[in-house]
Amino acid sequence: MISGAPASGKGTQCEMLVEKYGLVHISTGDLLRAEVSSGTEIGIKVKEFMENGILVPDEIVTDIVKSRILKPDVKERGWLLDGYPRTAAQAQSLERLGIRPDICVVLDVPDQILVDRCVGRRLDPVTRKIYHVEYDPPESEEVNARLIIRNDDTVEKVTARLETYKQNAEVIFSAYMDVFNKIDGNQPKEMVFGEIDSLLQQVQLVAKQRQKLISMEGKQEPKNYNSSSRAPLDQDNWRGIPTRLNNIPHSREIRKYFYDDIIYATQRAIEDGRIRLKVEINIPELNPEMDVYRIGTLMELVRALALSFADDGKHVKVCVQGSMGEGALAGMPLQLAGCRKILEGMDWGSYDAKGIFINIGSIGAKEVEEQDDIHSSGSSKCCGELYNR
Repeated sequence: MISGAPASGKGTQCEMLVEKYGLVHISTGDLLRAEVSSGTEIGIKVKEFMENGILVPDEIVTDIVKSRILKPDVKERGWLLDGYPRTAAQAQSLERLGIRPDICVVLDVPDQILVDRCVGRRLDPVTRKIYHVEYDPPESEEVNARLIIRNDDTVEKVTARLETYKQNAEVIFSAYMDVFNKIDGNQPKEMVFGEIDSLLQQVQLVAKQRQKLISMEGKQEPKNYNSSSRAPLDQDNWRGIPTRLNNIPHSREIRKYFYDDIIYATQRAIEDGRIRLKVEINIPELNPEMDVYRIGTLMELVRALALSFADDGKHVKVCVQGSMGEGALAGMPLQLAGCRKILEGMDWGSYDAKGIFINIGSIGAKEVEEQDDIHSSGSSKCCGELYNR
């Protein structure tokens, strides 16, 4: 999903993304203009709204987008939503359809530059391609001669559209905070594309690794775990593999970087022949308004990961720890207590998990043993230990 104010560069980036990934580009602007061109009753209403710089009512846009996004080619190739949703109601309509993006990219450009971009835009009525008299003029005189100015690209209408966009932007961003990525849209288009492309490549890699893990789980029979069968640990064959979450802005999707870190750490441990692996996940400065969502998401992923390792014959210890406390929960951030409660209340399957391979606890800084944690300060952590039995 790509979002941004008018003339922020969404169309250009969409063209580049479609060329590389073959996604179906679904632009609400194009869909609405198609309705206007068709001269239908809906198209006449849409034209009136657009000419006055007013957002088209949610119910009209939603019906048009829903009709397009459910077509077979979209299901096969994937979708790239451009300019939708623009209101909270539209975002909710997507949720009801079970449609949620892997990434939400927002192109950030200063207002004055946006106005300059809009008033200089020209449309080729034949190819529907957008040009700019200064930044991106057509190479052909023939094309240049037939370019037209779109009705909504005047200073007055652009200013009105910017204000409308700002009124709704924060609501939309909060709806997709877990997958939100703001990118400077005032860079060369190649640099902007490079940042978006990097995000998509990470999503693809995580999806492939996740599918691989699912396939591996499907080939194995669940184990009947018994604590007496636990093999002694080889303390020498051990290497802690800390993650790097504190270097990632907390507005990035916790689900994505959690999967990335777990997959890369596990992959490195397997390749190195390690039989004991520790993964430390630092959770930096969670937004209080997002704590419940983020912690719940993280804990569900911890649970799924722990059970997948249990199915593979591993012993797993899951604990909640804060480096700020003197004793269990003393002086720790409130979200640590929430983490513990969430963990304790989760369904750990049919393995009698809590007493055998899940050890749930909340640990203060002075209670941390060297083999249980890499000491640090000022952040809360969820720490999982995974090792052979």
